[in-house]
Amino acid sequence: MPPKYATLGKIDFLRFRAMAVGHFLRGGNHIDTYVDMMSIYGAIGPELVTVYRWHNQFQDERELIHLVSPSK
Repeated sequence: MPPKYATLGKIDFLRFRAMAVGHFLRGGNHIDTYVDMMSIYGAIGPELVTVYRWHNQFQDERELIHLVSPSK
């Protein structure tokens, strides 16, 4: 039986972004958000530079998650 590996999908990155938005709305910065994510998700969480980019994007646009209608 081959070894099983966990893979990250789009839902995981959506979850990370949603968590980041929650931190940013409460006034958290990218470092606090990253530390909290590392304590919860460990090595599978986003890197610090990614959280930094999300923080900058949030400051510019006030949102990181966009609703998209699925095509038929």
